[in-house]
Amino acid sequence: MRIETGIIKEIKDCSDNERINKVIFLEMENKQSIVVQFQGKRANLLEDFKEMDKVSVAIEFKAKKSAMGRFYNNLIGKSIRKQS
Repeated sequence: MRIETGIIKEIKDCSDNERINKVIFLEMENKQSIVVQFQGKRANLLEDFKEMDKVSVAIEFKAKKSAMGRFYNNLIGKSIRKQS
């Protein structure tokens, strides 16, 4: 697991009828950015957060292969907390 710190630029609900899924667009201090998914019950962790909050996010890396044979990486959020 890895910890990344940055500012939430956007929060988006990407849920469908089968899965609960929210994502945050996080801009880090080095001006790099990542999109982190919070799936299932962990999506509720984002309820107390808003855009422009400075946060630390614990992420896990998960690689998948699509039905079309393409490989891709997901960054899965495990926890989030506000920073001062």
